[in-house]
Amino acid sequence: MNIDEIRADVARAREYAKAIFSQTDSTELVSLIDACEELVQQVEDHNTARDIQRKATLKADKMWQEATGNNDVFPDLGKLLDWLMREIEVRDLALQYACDSGEDWSQATLDTLSKGAVNQARRDIAEEAEKKTND
Repeated sequence: MNIDEIRADVARAREYAKAIFSQTDSTELVSLIDACEELVQQVEDHNTARDIQRKATLKADKMWQEATGNNDVFPDLGKLLDWLMREIEVRDLALQYACDSGEDWSQATLDTLSKGAVNQARRDIAEEAEKKTND
């Protein structure tokens, strides 16, 4: 049963309650129907959030696949998040290096920054991660 069918059933239950019971007799039933409608809305909200998360994860998967050359592999979510956070660190550090060297970074991306700044940022971040692992 999908969410639209559930919503239709709840609406039919509300109409049934109105038709069969007087206002005083149906108060509890109407409260239950209200609760059902609230639950249906929560399910719809959850589904919307899940769909947004899925689209974002698929986009990040594609970015990871392109960056690593593993086009047939979908990374574990933990590995994907770790990689994305490291890419943010690389971008931030590369921007700092580019700024320090006088590059125009106002519209910069990792693709447009000098390879030297990006590579240095990747090396520095890898060294820092290795230090943390060894400590």
